[in-house]
Parts: sequence; structure tokens; C-alpha cells
Amino acid sequence: MKAEIDSAELNIKTLGNASDEDAAVYQAAIDTAKSVYEDATALQAAVDSATEALKSATETFNQKKNSVDKTELAKEIEAAKENIANVNKAGKTDIEKYQSAIDEATAVYNKADATQSEIDNALAELVLATKTFNSKNNPSSSGGSGGSSAKYYDVNVTTNDGGSASVSQTRVLSGNSVTITVVPEDGYEIESITVNGEYFGKAEKSTIAKITQNTDIVVTFAPKRTNPFIDVTDSDWFYDNVIWVYQNGLMNGISDNMFGPETDVTRAMMVTILYRAEGEPAVNNSIPFTDVDVNAYYANAVAWAQQNGIVYGVTENEFAPDDNITREQIAAIMFRYANYKGYDVSVGENTNILSYTDAESVSEYAIASVQYAVGAGLMKGKSNTTLNPQDNATRAEIAAILQRFLEANE
Repeated sequence: MKAEIDSAELNIKTLGNASDEDAAVYQAAIDTAKSVYEDATALQAAVDSATEALKSATETFNQKKNSVDKTELAKEIEAAKENIANVNKAGKTDIEKYQSAIDEATAVYNKADATQSEIDNALAELVLATKTFNSKNNPSSSGGSGGSSAKYYDVNVTTNDGGSASVSQTRVLSGNSVTITVVPEDGYEIESITVNGEYFGKAEKSTIAKITQNTDIVVTFAPKRTNPFIDVTDSDWFYDNVIWVYQNGLMNGISDNMFGPETDVTRAMMVTILYRAEGEPAVNNSIPFTDVDVNAYYANAVAWAQQNGIVYGVTENEFAPDDNITREQIAAIMFRYANYKGYDVSVGENTNILSYTDAESVSEYAIASVQYAVGAGLMKGKSNTTLNPQDNATRAEIAAILQRFLEANE
């Protein structure tokens, strides 16, 4: 099932001729499959059903995205034929060149297995040939065939070192799509793709569904991430999260080759992770907790978090650094950290967590925090219907929450 989900998530990046509505229906099927996959209590029948539903959705989506639209090309060919029949000043050579362009466009139009890219390229070439012909046949013409109002945009792609990237077309008819193909060199991977300054993912193949302006694509490569952990594989839901926090120096393994994704997180570990995320600023070493040794690895982290109102003690003079931290406590800490950073936390005000059957088990002090964490997408239910707020938080869950939080507030 994981392979089917991964394939679908890559597939939806390439829209082809599928509409936004087609993509939305497909995404809903992917999300449903992911929810079942991540539900540890899901029965095999539910897994099988979700897998078949996703396969069916993939087949339907592929039929939509692989369809082609020849309408504009047909119009341009007919207009060009009429245009060439009304020769005014063009010479024999000009006419022959123009007729050749019409013939080539017609051949593409009649090609049964022509791709949308081939059709769009043929249309662009014919429009250009028409403009060239008109400039000689009728110098006063504004260009185009028979009053054609086709509008084209330039698409440029640039990269840094570490690989190459290309687009299916560099001059695109308004409203048409462009496919981006990215090839990292050995030892490199795609860090990001931006389109006109906006993040667009990091897939090796992706499609801009509609080009409506001149478009600049920037592909950034980075040295390939290494995974030193034998207990984290690329089929795990938390794989990207673990590698991200490890590569960014926020979490280390519990040993050289073990991350311990299902290991519970202690209060000391949690504040240490946030302290690293903050850049380990200088702190006042005055710690009010008698159970925090000033020489402990987490001492500065506890001091920083306590002094900035991000964590509190379990009593006035006890921090309980080795106590496991629960999911609702994580939500509370992230809520306070967001406030400390000055981030907008209002999303929680409009988040209804009552749809979860165990919402009443959220402690009163943590309700606003859990609403924020769910509303901001930091925390997800362990199933479609449960939050499990009193469960201990695992290292994998912390990695996911931390990456979501930091990337959302870059």
C-alpha cells in the first residue's frame, strides 16, 4: 500500500491535461489511503479496500491527464490554409516554407499518438511561421493567421550545481501546461523547485498545469542526504521527517545507527530539541528546579525554555526531566513556543476538535494548544477519529511536528 501511495503522490505532480477538479478528487483518494495506512488499528480488509480505491482513482486520473487537446492547432491550421491562399507579395520560396510548416503541423494533428507537448510545439511553430509569412506577404499585418489572438509566454529554467533541468517547452501557449524534468547528478538530490518564487515541490517530474505569464523556474540541488539509521527506512511514514531533523542537527540517534523512532520522548529531550532549533542562545544559568543538574546536557535548554515561558515545572521546584512527555504536552509546548516567536496562532480559534471521539480526554489546560496544533497541521490524529492526547509522544512524532512547524514558519 505504501508503494501505491508514494507512486500516486508522485503521479499527481504531473497534471498533464487533468483539470484542477480531477486533481482534487485524486488527492482525496490519496489522503484517504494515507489515513488508513497510518492507522495502526486498521483491519486488513480496510487496507485492501483503500488500496483498490486508490488504484481505481489512479487509473481514472491517468486517463484524464493523458488526454490531448488539438482544438487550437486545428484552428491555426485552417486559418493558415486560408492565409496562404490569399498571397499578396510573398515570393515562391516564402510560400513553400509556409506550406511546409502547415504540412508539418497537419502531420502532428493527424498523428494518433501525438502528445500534448508535440501538439503545443507544432502550434507554436505554425504561429511563428504565420507571422514570418505575413511580414512578407502583408507587411502591415500585425502577425498571426486570420486574426489569430494566440498568446505565448516564455518559460525559463535555471539550476545550481548538482544536476540539470529542462522543460517540455520554452515558449508556451497561454493556458497550456509545461512539464519540468529534473536529473540530479550522482551524490546530489533535489532540494527544491520554485516557480516564480513560489515553492513547487521537489519531484523529478512535475507539471505546471496552466501557464498564464512569463515563468521562471529555479531548481536547487543539494548533496544527497544519507540515512545512518537501520531502524528508519524509506517506506516509513516518518522517513523524511527523521532525515530532515537529523540533517539539520535538531535530533541525533539514540546510537550511531539507531534513531529509535518509537522511543518515548522525555521532557528533557523535548526542550533540548527546541533549544537547538532556536540556535542555542546564551542563557542565565539560574535554574529554579532542584532536579536539574547544572552540568546535565539539557541544563541550558531547560533554563532557556523556563525563562521564556515555553515550559513549566511539574511543581515549583521540580522539572521531572526524565518523565515521558504526552501528545497534549507537546501541543502545549509548541503553542507556547509559537507565541514566544511571535507567530500567528489564531488558527486554533477556528479549529473544532470535537469530531475526534476522544476530544474529551484533552486536559482543560491543553485544549487551546491542541486546537492550535491540529489547526496548524502540526499534529494529526492517530486515526481518523482519535487524537490520543494522553499517549506518550514518540521520537518519530516529534520529528514530524518539528519539521512541519519550522517549515511552515520559514
